[in-house]
Amino acid sequence: MSSLLHEIKHQPLWVRQTLFGLSVVVSLSLVGGIWFSSFERDMFALLNPDPDVQEQHFAQFKSDSGPYALAVKALDGLRATISDFFGFDAQRSDTGAKSGSGQSHTLPLSE
Repeated sequence: MSSLLHEIKHQPLWVRQTLFGLSVVVSLSLVGGIWFSSFERDMFALLNPDPDVQEQHFAQFKSDSGPYALAVKALDGLRATISDFFGFDAQRSDTGAKSGSGQSHTLPLSE
């Protein structure tokens, strides 16, 4: 750890300032994203006092939430934006994943 700090100390000033700026932007983005998510849930609960509507919304939100799900959504949106920018077709062929009968099947277990 001390060798890493020693190496950073020997970098030029502009490199240290750039790394500091990037770390501040990343930290504020994470804190802001978490704050916005909790603010959105609180505002929805205040604006919709009906318990049935709240239950339906929070059930949907709970299945779509989590850091991994949010990161996947963000990267999917970024991919779609880039493909639209370069003129690629943004449609995906997910027919193989959705062509099932809707029933779940158990996997065979090894004994």
